[in-house]
Amino acid sequence: MRSHCHIYIFLYVILFCLLVRPASSQSQSAYSVLFQNPAEEMPLDIIEDSIGSFFAAGYAGYDSQPNQFRGLLYRIQSATDTMCRRVAFNDTVTRFFKILPRPDHNFTILGTISNPPEYSERLLFAVIDKNLNILSRKEYALGDYSVIDRIEYLSGKNNDIWVYGSGSHRQNPARDFFLCKINGNGDTLKTGYYYPYNPLGFSAVFSPDSSYLWIFGKSFNFNGYGQRAIFDTNFNFISLAVIPSGVETNINVRWLTNSKMVLGGKYTFFTAIQNDDLGISFLDTALNNTSIHYFGTEDTIDNPGAERFLDFIDNSRIFYAGVHNLKFSFYQHEVSWIMTGLLGSNLNPLYQHFYGGDACYIPFSLIATKDGGSMIVGTRFDYKTQNNEHDVVFLKYDESGSITQIPDQGSYPWQSIVLYPNPGQDIINVTGGLENCFFKLYNQQGILQKSCPLKNGKNQVFTTDLQAGQSYIFRITNSNQTVITGKWIKSKKIKL
Repeated sequence: MRSHCHIYIFLYVILFCLLVRPASSQSQSAYSVLFQNPAEEMPLDIIEDSIGSFFAAGYAGYDSQPNQFRGLLYRIQSATDTMCRRVAFNDTVTRFFKILPRPDHNFTILGTISNPPEYSERLLFAVIDKNLNILSRKEYALGDYSVIDRIEYLSGKNNDIWVYGSGSHRQNPARDFFLCKINGNGDTLKTGYYYPYNPLGFSAVFSPDSSYLWIFGKSFNFNGYGQRAIFDTNFNFISLAVIPSGVETNINVRWLTNSKMVLGGKYTFFTAIQNDDLGISFLDTALNNTSIHYFGTEDTIDNPGAERFLDFIDNSRIFYAGVHNLKFSFYQHEVSWIMTGLLGSNLNPLYQHFYGGDACYIPFSLIATKDGGSMIVGTRFDYKTQNNEHDVVFLKYDESGSITQIPDQGSYPWQSIVLYPNPGQDIINVTGGLENCFFKLYNQQGILQKSCPLKNGKNQVFTTDLQAGQSYIFRITNSNQTVITGKWIKSKKIKL
């Protein structure tokens, strides 16, 4: 009898550990962190290292006092293990734009540096370690330009970095497009300039044979819509073509296969109230794109994230981030939401979530993370309590799109919708502000399985007739517009 008791106790201990471990794991893989500071802070880029720590770069200071700009660095190892550092070299004005991993497990910083009172900006190349210490730095003047207002890059072979962006003269705000190749030590290998029409480059890929740089941007020839400018590896301009879909800023492009790219950007619909949406589609090498999937709501401005807003590790899990209800003012006096979601290999939505509603939120950079989730860095501005300063917010989503430690999200009804249990078996519970909403459940082939109206409060959808061990796509709509979508799994019952 005693041996049987020991067996039962042992089985209970195993069961307890199995039940507790997922919750503990989730707390580490999903969290939000807010850094509040009385000075303006702007996070522009974020990466993940080999052990799951996150490093972000940007700058801090006041636009009206440029001598106060400092480079900004963050390290996030968990919700409670964070580090922030501001960096300047003597009396310089320093801004960090991009952070890149290095083979030696340190990081490369790309940015700008200048000295008062002229403030003529130079390209900055710096190396930092995992404790945010500056190990080395080099500077490079881009011709006679005094302002560098955008920096992007492509990682090449042999640790080379292909840098591109926009430069101008302080007395003349018109931008010129520049290209610069830097080796892993920060030495410049070649530089080129492309002068006409105030162009902007937002994203770039190498051509399939790696012999050309495809720069995706706008205004390379006065055209306001998206374009692909082609340069060879010696920075000779080759050709220019318009992306026929009418995409505008900000444009993100990434290779999905050897012949297909994922393209995202802002699309404007000229209605009585301006309606901008984040749009994502596939693009082939001839610039033919598939039907565009739009994310946003009618008569609101729903922009992409300010920098990188598309990313994936697995081609069947494509993450995106945008901002819902963005107005034209950088310090807008209305609330907004960070809009983020996950798409499948056919750009079918697997889930969409909104974060915010209590202040103005803007996502700047997103990455797909090694644990199957995503990380977003952005800003928060509360016009009721702040004076033209943005705080930095990090949002870590787990594999299922969940996030913990969420503060008050305001009165936006979409944010209050909760669907549980997931995975579940015979009943789906849907609760929240659901007035005039409708629930639909589809199988993986897109065939409708369940459909019913929802009411405010708690609703139950019975799923006893659905096949166990399968995943389904749910959509909750309001006035025929999808307000939340995601994946629900019907688990198999365990026989004891």
